[in-house]
Amino acid sequence: MPAAAAAQSTEADAATLTLGEDFQDGRCLLNSEVALILEHKLQASNAKGQTPGTNFVKAFEYVNRVKQFRTKEVMARVRTELEKQPIAEFEVAQLGNLCPEDADEAKALIASLALPTLEGMARDIDSAQLTEVLQGICDCRQFD
Repeated sequence: MPAAAAAQSTEADAATLTLGEDFQDGRCLLNSEVALILEHKLQASNAKGQTPGTNFVKAFEYVNRVKQFRTKEVMARVRTELEKQPIAEFEVAQLGNLCPEDADEAKALIASLALPTLEGMARDIDSAQLTEVLQGICDCRQFD
């Protein structure tokens, strides 16, 4: 197999959950979880008298602008409900960040949800059950 073909066969593709090496050992987070982590980091920096860098401030402002959930309890509940579904961690984060209203919208936004298998095992995503979970999550959204 030519080198170019080998490179293409391992290219990242979220639609097939081929996410690349960076995602092998990493955890996919909700924007709300990232905002919480950055908030703690900011508090620690301020306590030490350190000024955060420009990129940190931009990331902090962005996740606080787009986060859907404001409290740790709500974030934990959302993650727990999504993790009960036969979906990958990447899909959990995508659903928690995008907050689609039903399974059809979720499958339109996240192509990998249509995959018939996950990690070599057959999966059957019950659309009615997923819609029920998604509607519950939408009810948890908190806006400033």
